This record gives sequence, C-alpha cells and structure tokens, in this order.
Amino acid sequence: MYKRQQISSPIYLNTITYILLGLIFMLLMPKINGQNNLDHHSDSIAVITTYTNQEVRGILIKENRQFITIETANEERTFNKNEVRHIRYITRNEIFNTKEFENPNPNYTRYCFMPSSFINKPAEFSTSSHYFVTANSKIGLHKNVEFSVGNFLLFNLFSSLTFSKNITNHFLGRRSLTAAGSIMGNYLIDVNNNPNNLNGWGGIGRITLGNEYRNSSLGFIGYNMNLFGGFFYGGYLGSQIKIKERFTIAGESVGLTFDNVQYLFLNSIILNWIRNSSEDWSVGVIYVGTNVQNGIININNNALVVPYVGFQRRF
Repeated sequence: MYKRQQISSPIYLNTITYILLGLIFMLLMPKINGQNNLDHHSDSIAVITTYTNQEVRGILIKENRQFITIETANEERTFNKNEVRHIRYITRNEIFNTKEFENPNPNYTRYCFMPSSFINKPAEFSTSSHYFVTANSKIGLHKNVEFSVGNFLLFNLFSSLTFSKNITNHFLGRRSLTAAGSIMGNYLIDVNNNPNNLNGWGGIGRITLGNEYRNSSLGFIGYNMNLFGGFFYGGYLGSQIKIKERFTIAGESVGLTFDNVQYLFLNSIILNWIRNSSEDWSVGVIYVGTNVQNGIININNNALVVPYVGFQRRF
C-alpha cells in the first residue's frame, strides 16, 4: 500500500506540471504569433515607443523580425526592435472611420435661411423657427425624399418637396458630394381682398461638399412671387462646422436679382447651441443690403444689421 502511493504521487505531480505548462504555452501562443505577424499594410501608420520612452510615429515603409522602418515628416528612420518597447499600428480605415464628435450637427440640413443638400432621415421629424414668427416643419419620407410645410406670420403658407442624392464619397480624396433639388410653392391668405394674385412658386438646386459635421453648399434660386414684383433669381454659398460637441458655427451669403435689376444681398453668421438631445438654439448677426422698391417694400440703397434668434426641435 505504501509503495503504491509512492509510485502514484510522482505520476500525479508530473501530470499537473504538464497541464500547467500546456496552459502557459497556449496563453503565450497568441502573443508570439502577434509579435511575428508582419502582415501590415504599407499605408499603415506605426506609433513606436522606445525603451527611452520616446514616441515616434510615421508611415510604415518596411518591417521584419529585427527592424522596422518608418517615414516621418523629415526622413526615413529605422529602429532595431531590441530598442522598441511597443509598436501600435493605425490603418487607413481606422483613420477615416474615426469621428471628431459623437453626434452630427443638429442643423446640418440648413445654414441660417438656406438649405444644404442633406435632408431629414426617413421618419425623422423636425421643426424650426426664425424670430419665433416663422415655422417650418420637415419630415423625411424616404432616404432621398423630404417634405416640408410652414408659415410666415400665419398668413403666408408655404411647402416644398425635396429630392436629395449622394453622388460620391470619394470626391477630392474621401469627401462626400451630395446634390439636391426642391420645388416650392406658397399661398398668401389675403385678409384685405387684394385682387392681385399673391401666390408664388419656384425651386432651389444645390450641391454640398462635406458631411454632417462640416459642409459647404453652393445653391441656385429661382422663384416667381407677385408680392415682390414677379420673378427673381440668384444664388447662395453656405458653410458650417462643428467646433464643440454642443456648438456649431454656420454662415451664408445670398444674392437675389429681380427682373427690374433691383438687388437684395444678405449675409449671416450664427452660433448654434445644442440645449439637449431634441432642442437647439441659434444666435447671430444678419447683414442685409437692399435696393428694392415696390408697392409693399420701399427700401432704396439701404443696409441693415440686425441680431438673429432661431430655434429648432426634433421629435
């Protein structure tokens, strides 16, 4: 009995030892394979930390088990891996998939008055107001289609139907290019029984370079409205950029030409503040240069600088 216990005890200890060695080997295998894996893309960025705690980053040129060569701003540098504490690789896809901010601009579909080529997503509903005297509600009907309806001082009703389409995500490198067109109409409720037709119709076409975090748009306007003396046309340029998670800066410049060679020129710059996940406010300054004369508006060679207040809510 005593002899059998002596014989079985070494066998038991050897078995435990082999099991522990096997587990250690299995745990070390991924690390060894990871160190020997040199299949990195040539356009990867390598971040090298040496044993002297120096961090150097550059484009990976070549690498083997003994050396790694990267291109920095000024030169190509080769490091012996015995001098390297850690290497971190950043691929091209990781760079372009990284977002600056958690959420897009709350007003990426417009600047101050004029729209970008982006529209509300399907079933997304939002409303905005200028000076609390206008209202414009928009809903996404499809990924390419948006419908809006609004009013000005309760008496001027207007609506629009917009088609938007992403053209490419590789314009000028990896910039997004989106185009959109809107047909619009308005109906003025005439409380004074004016015999003249005060309704209107027209459209806006625009093209936008950028994404929901920063973009610029070039737009063209054509509209026929008897209230302003007939047909007018023009264009605009708008830009916006998100500067903080809760703040966006937007600006636009609009020029309109009337048939009788009268002009209206508008510039605006606004700061948009996200109050919460569904509400944001805008404050800014608007410069208006006018040379408009008709039966309703009579401002000749005048310039106005006025403060701006706006409000937007998503549902």
